[in-house]
Amino acid sequence: MADELEQIELGFEERLEEINNWLKNGGYEKYKEARRLAEEESLEDPETDPFKSKYKARRILLDLKAELASFLDDEIPSEKAKILKAALDYQIGQNYIETEELSTGEELFKNCINTLAEYRMDKRSCSIHLHALNELGILWSKRGDSEKALGFLQDAEKLYYSYKKEMEGCSPYDIQELFYPEDNFLSDAERERAFSATFTHTLYYLAQVNAALGHSKKGAMYCHTTLCRQLETEQYDPVDWALNCATLSQYYITQEKYTLARHCLACSSRVFSEAEETATVEAVSEDDSQEERERKERIPQRKADISRCWSKYCLDVLRTSRDRCVQELTNADQNDEEQKTEKVTSDGSARKEESTQEGDTEEPLRFESLEVISLEQSVPDHLIKSYDEARVLFLEGQKWLNISKQFYVLDGHVTNHIEIIQDLSQLYKLLSFFDEDFERRCKMHKRRVDMLSEVLIELNPQHYLLVCRQLMFEIAEAYSDMADLKIAIVDESGGHPNAHAVKKINILINQSIKFFKSFIDSMKNKGALPETFAEDTVRPALVAHFYVARLYSKLICSDKHLKVDNLKKSLAIYQYLVGYCDSHPGVSDMAFKQEIGVSREMAQLLPFKMDKIMKSES
Repeated sequence: MADELEQIELGFEERLEEINNWLKNGGYEKYKEARRLAEEESLEDPETDPFKSKYKARRILLDLKAELASFLDDEIPSEKAKILKAALDYQIGQNYIETEELSTGEELFKNCINTLAEYRMDKRSCSIHLHALNELGILWSKRGDSEKALGFLQDAEKLYYSYKKEMEGCSPYDIQELFYPEDNFLSDAERERAFSATFTHTLYYLAQVNAALGHSKKGAMYCHTTLCRQLETEQYDPVDWALNCATLSQYYITQEKYTLARHCLACSSRVFSEAEETATVEAVSEDDSQEERERKERIPQRKADISRCWSKYCLDVLRTSRDRCVQELTNADQNDEEQKTEKVTSDGSARKEESTQEGDTEEPLRFESLEVISLEQSVPDHLIKSYDEARVLFLEGQKWLNISKQFYVLDGHVTNHIEIIQDLSQLYKLLSFFDEDFERRCKMHKRRVDMLSEVLIELNPQHYLLVCRQLMFEIAEAYSDMADLKIAIVDESGGHPNAHAVKKINILINQSIKFFKSFIDSMKNKGALPETFAEDTVRPALVAHFYVARLYSKLICSDKHLKVDNLKKSLAIYQYLVGYCDSHPGVSDMAFKQEIGVSREMAQLLPFKMDKIMKSES
């Protein structure tokens, strides 16, 4: 028995020596040439034959695999030969993926993983296994099967942590290292750096896939961990890192975790500013290829994108603060018992939120290596109640949107430019809520009308119908808000409106009616509205009608016949709304519940009101 074991051992040693000699006598050089073709020469391949060098590299790798096969024919093949075969399967699989032959690439990755199943914890093969699992995760993610992608990436995550636990202090070979001469082997530190970078990619893909599956919290956690690891290892592209960090802030905004959102934005700006300082500014030419244009525009575009993330933060804090104030005003009318009940609920909610926050602090939620206090202090990280705080958020949001607008100009970036203008309009609208000066609020809404109208007039409705509708609706709302404010100013004075005030109010109301009607008319087909509105337009269509009906009743008229005519127009619209909801059961409950109740009431009351006006003395 001992003699048999000794013979087997000698066989292994001889076979290992043969493999090493094979590598020295040409294997190393062939592999080196394949890498040069794939990684360097392929960059110069002509557009008419984009994979020319990749195909050459593949032929060399396939030849190496064929030569290696002779070391796998024995009853007890060498472990090194099997691991080398798996490494070649991975490399050839990657080549097929890069030349858009996905199914063959997938098969080779699977072969690689199956071969390495018994060597998962082997320092020669663990990194190859991790790479192959990553590639399968990416492949299925691109195919749109995020569930399957998640399975491969979770296997990669488990593999990494298992290896780190069981093989502590023993860094695995880099994927290329198996084909290096021994005198070119990497140091332990270099191996660990490469293994860590591969796992950072695993975490990055886990963040993407979890986000695609709607696992927002997990996706954010993986994203944050990825960004932390990239900072720690200094293995990252600063522009990409900054954009990813700014994007992460948008998740925290949705959770109202404003401190974390602000911190991410500040870190994003800090890292990006360093990259921007060292970047070379190149003018874009009409002769540039798409790839060249994208390269030159990368820095200014990412600057615009990060700036938009900052503006979204300012908008959300303002919007949530306004909504909370409205809620508090609504609750203020409740009786003492209800207030006590709400206090208990509120206290419970506060404790729950505090508990959640305590749990969250266990996660590494800050990037401690970056000094960003001055950037963080530029905006509040809490809900606000005063005009002064609102103005700080407004000015910062306006600043960031103006930076974004420098890149996203109307000519060439229509959709992005309009979204920026709409966000600017919303900033004015939200600031006006916190301002107690009615005249100043009117000016803010006028500014909204001007900026939105300026864009609307430039658009062709045939090409940008949905955008035009949005702009018309918002302009109409702004005019309506201005009219309400002018009426409130008159009411506050305690007297009757003078002729100038009446004229101004009626002009604003008519302008609002005009734009709401333009919005409604845009939905007509051959001059008639559809019998049934589409699901995504039913609410705005009905609400626009509702607003027009109310606006007609607000027109100030000294002539009772004119006043009755306006009320008739209101009545006709209310009756239309009642008829539509009655003939479309469920619409009122789904999208129009509050408004249809008012419409039914007004449809009954307006005839009596008109009759009373006509019977009154002039």
